[in-house]
Amino acid sequence: MRVLVCIVIGLLSLQTGLAASLSPFVFVMIDSQTEAVYGSLPFNRALVATAIDKLTAAKAKGIIIKFFYDLPSTETNDRLLEQSICAAPVALQASLNDGEGATNGLEAKFQVDAVPMQDFPTLFRGDKALIPLQRFRRCARAVGFVDATSSEIPLVEVYLGKLVKSLQLVALEMASNQQAQVEPSGVVRLGKTRLDLMHPIVFPNTNSLSYIPFHEVLSDTTKTWQAKVQQSIVILGYDGKNIHSIETTAGPLAAHHFFIFSLMSLAKAYEKENGTR
Repeated sequence: MRVLVCIVIGLLSLQTGLAASLSPFVFVMIDSQTEAVYGSLPFNRALVATAIDKLTAAKAKGIIIKFFYDLPSTETNDRLLEQSICAAPVALQASLNDGEGATNGLEAKFQVDAVPMQDFPTLFRGDKALIPLQRFRRCARAVGFVDATSSEIPLVEVYLGKLVKSLQLVALEMASNQQAQVEPSGVVRLGKTRLDLMHPIVFPNTNSLSYIPFHEVLSDTTKTWQAKVQQSIVILGYDGKNIHSIETTAGPLAAHHFFIFSLMSLAKAYEKENGTR
């Protein structure tokens, strides 16, 4: 069975991260304590729906769900998740996958209105992918792809001949209130800021995260997390043992740590180019 990629809800220290002009990124993680109470992967979608509702009520600016929702679960749980996505500013993830992917189309609102460059990297061009179900895409704010090498992320990819955004770029758009544009040369513009198509990841010195445990968000008694997510971009993910690692120049990193560090690396590059440090 394919392991669903999830995000644990948590707060990442931004002392050297985004400038004050950007909303901070907050990370909520399903960790071992959460799993002890609610079970492990595949994680109950009704619980994810409840977390989305609570984060929305706490005035999160945006929510990025790091789960693959390309396959159905129970009708009851999927209906609850669909309703929660429709009531919140949510972005979903996708990924190129020749082995398990399908050729499900993506609506024009999730595509970049530009012609792919002829020399676009073949590694990030494909006709099969893990695409969120249409019922979840219907109200989603964005769909972003999570493909990468061990040291670089593409800011855009090509799916079924159309340019699509990376999930990292989607997150940066939500935080900066900007819409990315792609030039014929492959340069990605976010407002006045120019970013290279392939972003080299600068990893932190330590593989550690400070985060809000998922079960605290579900709790009716723990309230301290609410101030942390207000007007922030919340990444929902997984930090348990049932996830694969990626070999990097910083050593092996759990897949969601890799995503978080690549996102923060991109945010710092944006900050530097934008002159807001």
